[in-house]
Amino acid sequence: MKEDILTQKKILFQSVDMPKGYEIDREYLKGAVYDSVLLKNKRKSPDRTHFNHLDFGFVYTSELDRLFAITRERFHVKTDISIMMMDFWANNFYPNEQSPITRNRLVYPDLKEAPDWVMIYALEKHPDSSNLVFEYEDTRGQTVMRYHNFKTNDVVWFPSNLKYRFEINRADTPSCFIGVTYTIR
Repeated sequence: MKEDILTQKKILFQSVDMPKGYEIDREYLKGAVYDSVLLKNKRKSPDRTHFNHLDFGFVYTSELDRLFAITRERFHVKTDISIMMMDFWANNFYPNEQSPITRNRLVYPDLKEAPDWVMIYALEKHPDSSNLVFEYEDTRGQTVMRYHNFKTNDVVWFPSNLKYRFEINRADTPSCFIGVTYTIR
């Protein structure tokens, strides 16, 4: 019997353990994110109804470059897919805050400009708080929710057409994430 796979949705995840001497300065990255969120309010969209209202732009640094390079290379080794970065942003969730909508990263109506993969890096995440929730349809067309618990310094990869959101932050301090979209080269 032969097999043809029509659709497949993979979620890839791993810890970002850097080689000795090349560790990521997470405190520096958190400072850059908090500067963008708290002091400069650099939202990707000022419209409260827009899906990326909770996304904040921030300065590209050598720490980000190192993070993106190592995660991109590990993704390539695992999938044998070459990718190119399109955009990056930060999400910050205060205690009892969550992302209000489930969304994907497609660009309507021009899907040629849409990314292929999304990467979420947990810069600061508390156990059992601010987990990712993925929403998809099973083979019978029923909506299914998949909860993914990950920890600080973990990265999660998923296709850009997969809907996702962050659960409520049950911790006493903010949770902070860096998101990146990639296109296949």
